[in-house]
Amino acid sequence: MLAVSLIIAGAFAALAALVASGHLSGIDSYAARHLMPFGTGIEHGGSHLLVRLFAYQGHQFHLGRVLRLPASALLATVLILAVCLVLWRRGRRDLALLWLAVFVICNLVEGVGKLTITKPTIYVVSHGSLTAAGFPHSFPSGHAARAAVLAAAAASAWPRLWPLFLAWLVAVVVTAELDAIHTPSDLAGGLLLAGALISAVIAVDRRWLTSGRGLTARRQNMRATPPASRIADA
Repeated sequence: MLAVSLIIAGAFAALAALVASGHLSGIDSYAARHLMPFGTGIEHGGSHLLVRLFAYQGHQFHLGRVLRLPASALLATVLILAVCLVLWRRGRRDLALLWLAVFVICNLVEGVGKLTITKPTIYVVSHGSLTAAGFPHSFPSGHAARAAVLAAAAASAWPRLWPLFLAWLVAVVVTAELDAIHTPSDLAGGLLLAGALISAVIAVDRRWLTSGRGLTARRQNMRATPPASRIADA
């Protein structure tokens, strides 16, 4: 699983290079023009039907803001601490510390990415003229990365609820696109960043569990073996 984590990390690095060089500007520009019906001040042409379907009394419905709120930096920090506290109390202190460390690393990498990677300007039609869409420093998506890490951590604490956490993650990613919060490259970067970190957690946790089970089995065998036999074997 560590190999998987390294592969995903390599994919994230490659995507970051493509974004910085402008090779994905065409995809992001298309998304900004056609796949962001709830973006403020952007004319979307054929997306008006979708806007009307989600409108309420003449106002655009912003359910996405509510769905994305747990993935915001402050609330996500509170929630990950709560999940880690649950794991700690259940005796999974190693896993709790892993998730906490991964969450911190996730936010650090996101911050560095947004400070160092400048995306080429994306233009959209606004009020009949071309205008900058405003995504120069949005890679990777912190909402997508935090939501993925938080969903995975919560699933490790409550495994039976993993479909619910996965559905929430999908909702965060989709609404971030529809509401013009992030472009597809941003969201892909956030998911790849989280994927690399989550895979690393799974790999390390499996190794710890395997070594723990081996130690437990050895202790049980030692207890089941009579003292005289242990001395003779020695």
